[in-house]
Amino acid sequence: MDYLNDQLENEAKVILPDEGEWIAFGNSSVVLRLTSEDTNDRFGIYQITLDGGAEGAKLHYHRFMDETFIVEEGIVSLQAGTKKSGCRARNDCLHSPFYTSCF
Repeated sequence: MDYLNDQLENEAKVILPDEGEWIAFGNSSVVLRLTSEDTNDRFGIYQITLDGGAEGAKLHYHRFMDETFIVEEGIVSLQAGTKKSGCRARNDCLHSPFYTSCF
């Protein structure tokens, strides 16, 4: 491979605060900022707002993309296999690599 002669793509994208597909369910919502379709199955960026005490996704996994969550407020927990992790502080992160079952 000749990395000095790669053909680069000009695919940079700015996502403004009011952009993305908004989906409401009960008192919770998700904004699809960048989907796996936008990133060739590498990752997605989703802004998720859950009502207090709400449950997120059921146990699942992704074959091609990691999931990373940044907590803006409240307490969020993640279970990956038998391991449970939690975040309490603003800007704490939870990360689940692809092929990891989690909820």
